[in-house]
Amino acid sequence: VYFLRKFYPDWDDDYCARLLERFGIAWDEWIPKMSFGSKIKLAMAMALCHRPDLLLLDEPTLGVDAVSKKEIFSELLAAVQEESHTVLISSHGLSDLERFADHIGVIHKGQMILEGPTDTLLERFRLAEFLPSNGLATHRSDGFYPQPGKQDRFRAVLDIEQYPEERLEQMGASEITMVPISLEDLFVALVREEG
Repeated sequence: VYFLRKFYPDWDDDYCARLLERFGIAWDEWIPKMSFGSKIKLAMAMALCHRPDLLLLDEPTLGVDAVSKKEIFSELLAAVQEESHTVLISSHGLSDLERFADHIGVIHKGQMILEGPTDTLLERFRLAEFLPSNGLATHRSDGFYPQPGKQDRFRAVLDIEQYPEERLEQMGASEITMVPISLEDLFVALVREEG
């Protein structure tokens, strides 16, 4: 901590002390003796202590227990909300991002295939289950992502802006049920469709 702060003119000792206390790390704790989770929390504190305008993080909570994950994301949220900082996270921990991120971008094979406010995306897509007509069972297009289903029922992740329930009925579907989808299920459907 003492070594790093020399490199950052905006280093905030008080904020750093609060973060280290919150994360349960002593100023003079020897890093090689720390647990993996404590090392991650220390790295996060060091990234935040100079109050950057933009913070880029790659898998910031990989290998960290649930309690530590929540602490880390709480501090990231506070940094964004209190200081108007931007935090860009690259992660495969989609359930964490679903809870904490306000904007999501899905990149597959170097291309952005979906992006938008998290709440909007999760409202826009649904997992539909229905009895299909013959043509609907083989239907493929943007916004319609077939999923493994039960023997007699068909499942698809749908962009309900393109495929509202009424359109499915017009296409021959019956006994339609639509349920909210998780970010992880949406990601899998999009990536599977993209190949």
